[in-house]
Amino acid sequence: MKEMKGRHKAFLRSTSNINATGRHMVSLPQRVWKEVEWEVNDSLQIDVIKNGMNNNIIITKEKE
Repeated sequence: MKEMKGRHKAFLRSTSNINATGRHMVSLPQRVWKEVEWEVNDSLQIDVIKNGMNNNIIITKEKE
């Protein structure tokens, strides 16, 4: 099965962490963050959206 450009299939793992300053760390595959031209240690914003039975997570790079 071929994946659509911009859509990535993955499974959830709890391998992320929190750094010494209390900031959460998120692990994403390199092919995902390279596609959106992000770099390691970029600051990200994660929005959890719950709408009835549909739940979504939106990850965006914070503006500098």
